[in-house]
Amino acid sequence: MKKKEKLLKICLLFGDFLLMYVALFLSLVLRNKGLNFDFINFAYSFSVLYILWLPFIYALDFYEINYFKKTSFLYNLIVFCFISCFLGLAYFYLRPQLTFTPKTILILNIVIFVIVFYVWRKIFDKVIVKNFKEKIVFVGDFENLPAIAMALQAGNFEVLPLTTKEKIEYVVLGKNAFFPIFNKAKYLSYADFYEILNKKVSLDNFSEATFLEKMSNNENKTYFVLKRILDICLGLIFFLVTAVLFPFIALAIKVDSKGSIFYNQKRVGKGRKIFTVCKFRTMKETNNQYKEIWREKKENQITMVGEFLRRFHLDELPQCISILKGELSFVGPRPEWIEIDKIFEKEIPFYNYRYLENPGFTGWAQINFKPSVSVEEAKEKFEYDLYYMKNKSIVLDIEIVLKTLRLLIHKKI
Repeated sequence: MKKKEKLLKICLLFGDFLLMYVALFLSLVLRNKGLNFDFINFAYSFSVLYILWLPFIYALDFYEINYFKKTSFLYNLIVFCFISCFLGLAYFYLRPQLTFTPKTILILNIVIFVIVFYVWRKIFDKVIVKNFKEKIVFVGDFENLPAIAMALQAGNFEVLPLTTKEKIEYVVLGKNAFFPIFNKAKYLSYADFYEILNKKVSLDNFSEATFLEKMSNNENKTYFVLKRILDICLGLIFFLVTAVLFPFIALAIKVDSKGSIFYNQKRVGKGRKIFTVCKFRTMKETNNQYKEIWREKKENQITMVGEFLRRFHLDELPQCISILKGELSFVGPRPEWIEIDKIFEKEIPFYNYRYLENPGFTGWAQINFKPSVSVEEAKEKFEYDLYYMKNKSIVLDIEIVLKTLRLLIHKKI
């Protein structure tokens, strides 16, 4: 499944990059009313800008295979227009050595690219994706099949009956399953298929042996060195941003409400090690603020400045200190307050496995699930954390970092 999905995403990537230059060519034709221009010179100057666009296209989910069908597609396309315009103006402003300032061409380029991008995605969805559906057969008894029904419908799959004569690519095995022979088909347990389909681990079908085996296979020094380098680089960037914004944020907090500038809270990290997370204060100070379990969910206690800081996640900036100290990674399971953590450990099965991984500033659960306000929601969020722990890699970490950019656009995921 992953191979075919990667092939489709690579196809989208190359198509997008090609269309950027097609849009540039058409922009120059319209601007110059003919073919009297040096396309190579313009293409060279715009290439760096196009490379800057790609991470944002990725962060806005445009490389999700069936994303074209979702209602947020057009909204995110409009968001991309503003982002690409801002990046373009900043890029050419910071390059005064250029002999031209292509403001009109830039706007034309963005407008034309967005139009052809939409058409390209529609063609891709209707023609290419339609002919690349994964053919699957389910064998045996499935108590939890409704849990994946919606994901199957939204995904790039075609479920066929056992009697089919078509070429089957995957056979999903349930309870009491016999093993039919399908030439070159790959056999998966329900738990493995659920994980691939939903990008999370099913706690109802959780295998401790399989999980620990997969985690031990992912433990390699190269990954941890690269991850630490990524943490330090991002931590330093956040530290510089924090240093620049601190006087303005601190003054705004003090003027808006009584209390301290920072809010400190004890969190549980790797190996149950307790450490302190520091944030800019966004809520009113009360006598019971360290006793209320779900206080962070009470929106009526959020200050006016706090609402702004949370909207753009500026309240999180001081956590760069924990990242640089190594108490927190940039990517990993979100650490919980010690009081909530005690509840989750009692109520959520296998929750103790969370302590095997260094906690993170952002994570797979954060980009795939809304902030939890109950134990049941925290349980589902934990399934995403288990998926990350089981499949962690530097590529997945970079994907999470890029998709965290969505937090600056959407208030909630």
